[in-house]
Amino acid sequence: MSMSEPMARPEDPASFAATADGITLEALRRKRGAKWTESPPDAIAAWVADSDLPLAPVVTTAIRAAVERGDLGYPHEDGAPVRAWAGWCERRYGWTPDVRHVSQHGNVVAALAACIDLLTEPGEPVVVPVPAYPPFLLAPGDLGRTAVPVPLVTDGSGRPTFDLDAIAAALRAGARLVLLCSPHNPTGRSWSVPELEQLAEVVLRHDGWLVSDEIFADVTLPGARHVPTASLAHEVAARTVTLAAASKAFGIAGLRYALAAAPDPELHMAIRHRRHVRGATPSALGAVATEAAWRGGDGWLDAALAYLDARRADLAAALPSLTGVRCHLPEATYLAWLDLRVTPFAIDPAAKLLAAARVHLSEGTPFGTAGFTRMNLALPGPVLAEALDRLAAAFR
Repeated sequence: MSMSEPMARPEDPASFAATADGITLEALRRKRGAKWTESPPDAIAAWVADSDLPLAPVVTTAIRAAVERGDLGYPHEDGAPVRAWAGWCERRYGWTPDVRHVSQHGNVVAALAACIDLLTEPGEPVVVPVPAYPPFLLAPGDLGRTAVPVPLVTDGSGRPTFDLDAIAAALRAGARLVLLCSPHNPTGRSWSVPELEQLAEVVLRHDGWLVSDEIFADVTLPGARHVPTASLAHEVAARTVTLAAASKAFGIAGLRYALAAAPDPELHMAIRHRRHVRGATPSALGAVATEAAWRGGDGWLDAALAYLDARRADLAAALPSLTGVRCHLPEATYLAWLDLRVTPFAIDPAAKLLAAARVHLSEGTPFGTAGFTRMNLALPGPVLAEALDRLAAAFR
């Protein structure tokens, strides 16, 4: 089956599942993106956070229309994708961001860099809860700052959560900025309201700032609820920059489009200016695809989330066969953070599992935590099943 073939009823979970299950490993290997071309030809690619689920027809239709119009020049900043995001947030999260203070960027990392540049001074520390998406750890150093990793701790139920005392200590020691990933890459946590409120209280008490990367907000799985950090309270919103994109949920990371929502016009204009200085402007197709996703992608996304919930269940069923592996099942994202520290694969686990199982996972060390791997579950069900079978065989 062609992966570009539109689905008959994308809002129907059964139709979505049938289409997704029909995507074969051979079809995936014909893709030209990094996920598959940078994996060995006999391996299953489950590393970089790209989705291999069917694309939303509302998105592919919008892209085709733009191509047919020849509309591939510099995008006009008419604010249409921003307004689409505001409506999306209101529908799905009960929060309406102020569209006057939202800037458009090529990707979330570029917007993150602009925020670090503006909210800190050269040489200052930047607090990064770890494990963390690797650019969180790299960007401060690239900008002449110092990343201060603060490991997450485990709560009474075995969930990773914030070490508030350690974050407070880092802020007392001179940090003014905390980089928050919400929902969290790589652990898959969907932070609860109390967790976010407690973190915000610590940051505000020390006159700090939060940059809240919410790129995975739309991939909050059944049983959890995403709460935008800036929606907590007015005083929290006043010290928070929210980053967003449709790229993870809708599988369009290569189209380059992201947003940064600032709390005031001065910071908004400064972030927007940094984008022009760094050449990190969005693409025309990125704007078109993102607007289409946020205007009309609700039904497709709901079906995709149901499908990802089933893939999470597949992982849960397979974990007992992965002897010694520990994992708090993701509440959001399509990422599983696998703890292999008490297994024979504890050192360089991703490399060893690639050799033993021919499954390509992400190594934990770039996330700031050795002995772990990150597994991408956004695969067709039969392909994920084969990947889990391969891993289980390596543990026997």
